[in-house]
Parts: sequence; C-alpha cells; structure tokens
Amino acid sequence: MVHRVLEIGPGDQPRHDVGGVELSDGDEYIALDPNPSEFDFPIWRTLKEKFGSKVRMILGSREAIPENLGVFDEVVMLGSHGYPDKDLVEIDRVLATDGVLKFGVMSFGKDSFLEEWSPELEKRGYVLVNEVESVYVGTSSIGLNWDLKPVEDPKPEPYTVLTFKKG
Repeated sequence: MVHRVLEIGPGDQPRHDVGGVELSDGDEYIALDPNPSEFDFPIWRTLKEKFGSKVRMILGSREAIPENLGVFDEVVMLGSHGYPDKDLVEIDRVLATDGVLKFGVMSFGKDSFLEEWSPELEKRGYVLVNEVESVYVGTSSIGLNWDLKPVEDPKPEPYTVLTFKKG
C-alpha cells in the first residue's frame, strides 16, 4: 500500500519531527516550498540519491497546492504555519479521508497555536489524536535563529508535534 506524505515548507530539515525522511516500499514523500533555493541544500540531493523518484520537490504555495484531490495520506507542517482558514481549504482538498495532519510548534507557542487553529480544525472535522513532546535543535535555513540573529551554538528547544485526524 502506498503512503503519500506532503510536507509544506520543509526548508533544509525535512521531517525533523522523526529524525529525517525514511521511506518503505511504495511510500512517497513530496516537499512543497515557494522558494526554489530551499531545494539547493545538500539534504535534498542526498534524499534523491537514496530514494530516487519516491522523493519529489515541488515549487508552490500552501494556498494553492499543485496536486490532485485526496492524494495524500499525511500532510506535515512542522514550522511553516500560515492562516488556518486559507491553508485548511487546500489541505482538505489534497488530504485523503481519514488522513493525518501534523503540525510542529515550539512548545512555548503551542497554546497560542491551538487557540488560533483549533476553531477552524474543529469546524472541518479534525480531531487531535496525539501530542508528542520533542526537542528541536537547529536554525532556520539561512543560519539565523527565530529572532533573526546569527546562531553560533544552537541550543535544544522544547518542541511539540500535534497530530490531527481528518474525520
């Protein structure tokens, strides 16, 4: 059985919630980013070499995902959050019935994220099914931290992955 994953805005750290991209037979991973330079990082060459056509990088926006209706089993947004009312229209369109939607948020911002996104998620039939505390160690792809200051020695920060099931 094919399991198709769409990650929106992965930058230079695809699937950092699970330590990177790992694919079984039949699995596919598609990365969506509006910035073509994000796909210039060495990690993308490594993934293409390792998995071949099972990994695709496509240019596009979360407000206009260039894929067909209901083709993904999982949509992942680990740090690229936009506007719930606009983003969920497209996510609903491309996520299969009973699909999974994962958000990654810095733990200090989890409550405000849920306050902003929960009404729209609930309205569309999404249910929170899992919440995993983790640690994020890294910087943005441009070598700056979240305050846009250069990072010399990145420190681990509490990070939460919220998993919603589409009902």
